[in-house]
Amino acid sequence: TTGEEITVTLSRATQGTLSVRVTDQITGGTLSNVTLKLLRATDRSVVQTFLTNETGDDALLAVNEKGPFILYALHPNYLSAEKQIPSISGSASVNVVLEQLTAQNSGRIVVKVTDEEGFSVESARVVLYDAASKFILHGYEPKFTNANGEATFVGVKSGNYFARATKYPAGPSDSPIFASSVNEVTQTTVKLTIGTATVRVRVLDEQGEPIPLASVAFEAEGSSECAG
Repeated sequence: TTGEEITVTLSRATQGTLSVRVTDQITGGTLSNVTLKLLRATDRSVVQTFLTNETGDDALLAVNEKGPFILYALHPNYLSAEKQIPSISGSASVNVVLEQLTAQNSGRIVVKVTDEEGFSVESARVVLYDAASKFILHGYEPKFTNANGEATFVGVKSGNYFARATKYPAGPSDSPIFASSVNEVTQTTVKLTIGTATVRVRVLDEQGEPIPLASVAFEAEGSSECAG
């Protein structure tokens, strides 16, 4: 033997290709900048995510599993939609029709996140869940709370949901289950237990010598809020 090292890379064979076209319900025109999520129907795990281009060309998703799948289409100005894909073998195509958001066909959910003392929590990640299945609502992207501790979801269909908020170092916390209706604003609150800790800081100069009477300030991650 010569001692030559050979690297062999193996990849799973492509089961098929799914061509996806997203159109407007009224005009029939193709839509651009649509987020597509392909999920396994068995466990709702995400297989692939794709963003259509600015000209609205058909999206081509190469899939190495047979299915079944659920396809979600999301656009900030339209109601999200889903399609059941029983199986994919060879070339398959699907057309997803989206309906524009109006006050009459969609609801708005405002999630307020506070700490254990009732203060607003900024930059907390908020996700909506279906109350019955306990699955994430993949039709609605996660949101981050603003300076008032609020995260707003629009275009939410009628149903029963709960919200889950997380922000390090606090663990995830859930809101009570609530009902959302079209043409309404639904408000709910999540309380995060941030907790307290003792941090010891040693301040040194460039020679590594301690600096006495140094002033130290902490800021919360993702904001200018003074943490202590």
